[in-house]
Parts: sequence; C-alpha cells; structure tokens
Amino acid sequence: MLVLLEIARLQNQSAQAGLVAVGDRRGLFPAGAEEALHDAVLRGLPVVKLARGGRVLAAPHGLFLDGGNLSEEEAARVLRRCLELYGKLPVTAPNTADGSTPRDLRERLRQFQNEFTLAASSRLAVR
Repeated sequence: MLVLLEIARLQNQSAQAGLVAVGDRRGLFPAGAEEALHDAVLRGLPVVKLARGGRVLAAPHGLFLDGGNLSEEEAARVLRRCLELYGKLPVTAPNTADGSTPRDLRERLRQFQNEFTLAASSRLAVR
C-alpha cells in the first residue's frame, strides 16, 4: 500500500519522476510491492532497484533498472540525469498477450541502464 501511495504522490508532483527502491540483499520486495513497482514502470515511472549488501536479481520482465553498487543518493542523481537526457518513460499498456514489452519502452530503459552501468563502473575506477 505504501508503494502505491508513493507512486501516486510522485505522479501528481512531477511530470518527470522516478523511484529508487532499496530491497533485500537481492533487491526484492514482498510480492505486492513488486507488482506495484512493475505497474509504476508501465505508468511511466522508472524504478531503480538497489540491494542491501548484495546484487539485484534481474526481473524476468526486464522493466527495473539495476543501480548496481551505487548509493541511494548516487542512484537518484543518475536517475535525474537520465530523465533530463532522455525524457520520461512512455506510458504503456500491460504486457501484450505474447508477454513482450513495447519497443519504445525497452529502448528507453536500455538508455537509462547504460547510464547506471557507466556510473557504477566509474565509481569503481575512482576508488
């Protein structure tokens, strides 16, 4: 329920918003929260997942962004930059009958993920 309330707040607050979600050591949340985060992406809100002390488990639908080893603040900064560079995610209907995700959404998520991958690898190189 809290996830749904946060999604609604963000959608009302800004045309370009997103979520940085810190899950368990695999970046996972209880089933209801996972479903709400999935729906948020389809509504145009990018979701960056972080894992406490572990690695984010890839979602089978491929709609979540992997924040890698970035902190919450770093992930939020990269997400803001992605929204400035590429714009908000397209709003789309739930997955089609064949389970595919629309190409424009996949492409935008790929652009965002490239930025997160670059930010995480740059962070490692600086240390």
